[in-house]
Amino acid sequence: MKNLWAILLLVSSNVFSCDETSDSIILIKEISPGIAQILEIGHDYNISIKAKYKSTVPSGSISLIIQRAESEYPPLCTKTQEITDNEGIVELSCVITLPNTSMLTAFVPFFGAEECRTRTVDSRAFETVDNRKSGKI
Repeated sequence: MKNLWAILLLVSSNVFSCDETSDSIILIKEISPGIAQILEIGHDYNISIKAKYKSTVPSGSISLIIQRAESEYPPLCTKTQEITDNEGIVELSCVITLPNTSMLTAFVPFFGAEECRTRTVDSRAFETVDNRKSGKI
């Protein structure tokens, strides 16, 4: 029985090995709407990014994750693009209806194919306003 556990442990460690040394980078070059624009709760928005990346791993994925300030809620939108080039530009977009939240954040993480988690991420935050209370909409 001890030998069986040793074999299982050895197989598991090979299947789930991780590269923790990635020096890949990702930078948001453009975001629309611009972060100077205050987003109104209840309105629809097409949030799009253009991001430049440079990868030190052979493949991976880049995502656009739209998250409200309150962390107990799931992301409002997630779009992912697989990459196989060492560097390039990706364009991703999400259409959302802005819920009641104090802030909206767009995260753009890069996940290398051999990485267990990412340290390579760029983000932008949007201020929000609720004009429904004042009767402006």
